[in-house]
Amino acid sequence: MKEILARLIAFDTVSANPNMALMAWVRDLLEGAGIAVTLLPDASGGKANLYATTGPAGGGGVMLSGHTGRLCHCRDADGFAAALAGAAPSGAVL
Repeated sequence: MKEILARLIAFDTVSANPNMALMAWVRDLLEGAGIAVTLLPDASGGKANLYATTGPAGGGGVMLSGHTGRLCHCRDADGFAAALAGAAPSGAVL
């Protein structure tokens, strides 16, 4: 799980930037786990929405959708990554 979280926070997801690298990575991760994924790119091809579904078709399954953009850079991305590794610096703002 830590490896997945570390990879997720490594993507630049500031909302002004493309998110396709993140979406392709998440798609591949989910499809590798047997989860059906629909990737819906925007007109430019730089950004996309992702829908993931699992369970029985026609009802009783689960659909996941989420937001990937953030409005600004993390105040202490290095501290967050260190906390994920179990070694947050003293006083780190996460």
